[in-house]
Amino acid sequence: MMFTSTIISALAVLPFAVAVTFEVTVGAGGNLAYNPPSISGAVEGDTVHFTFNPKNHTVTQSSFDVPCSPLAGGFTSGFMPVTATTTPLPVVSFVVPAGTAPLWFHCEQTGHCGKGMVFAINPPEPPSPKSFDAFKALATGGQSSTSDVTATSTASDSAETATSTSSSMSDDGDDDSDEDDGTSTDSSMSNSGDDSNDDDGMSSSSDAQTYCTQYCSQLYFGQYR
Repeated sequence: MMFTSTIISALAVLPFAVAVTFEVTVGAGGNLAYNPPSISGAVEGDTVHFTFNPKNHTVTQSSFDVPCSPLAGGFTSGFMPVTATTTPLPVVSFVVPAGTAPLWFHCEQTGHCGKGMVFAINPPEPPSPKSFDAFKALATGGQSSTSDVTATSTASDSAETATSTSSSMSDDGDDDSDEDDGTSTDSSMSNSGDDSNDDDGMSSSSDAQTYCTQYCSQLYFGQYR
């Protein structure tokens, strides 16, 4: 009896760990988010249940430095397409491995990670440079870079269009037809004026000679007749 009591007393002082289950929803309410976005205090053997809501998401392990790229050999749920009529909602379980190092996750669906759909297990608390907020900022920062490249490309295209338009307007301003018309008009006016004056001059001189010949003849013959 005394031996049994000793064993029971020894067991009482040993640490007794009970595995904990964490519940996380994925894309609930149509939002691109895990809820909660992170969990703390998870230890080896604990389980995380990811419940997938309608749409098509993943829970894919990544790294802090590259939030939106799958970690080689890391955990992934794979794509989980869920419709509005799916019942019950699918659940994927993740068992926390040994160690308490932070674990980072994201959704692989196109554009979701860049919009902040990331998750973490045991992330350091702020003001650590590797807090969950810092991890999310890196993820969304990658999406912002993509937008900037697009904007630059668009601005470049607009500049090319404006240059092309300006060139076209310049060509119109130096219209060859206007120059041709002006030259033709001046030439026509000049030729017309010269021809007219020359004709008038020649006609007047001829008439004078004819008149003079007739008059002078009459005068001469009349005077000496």
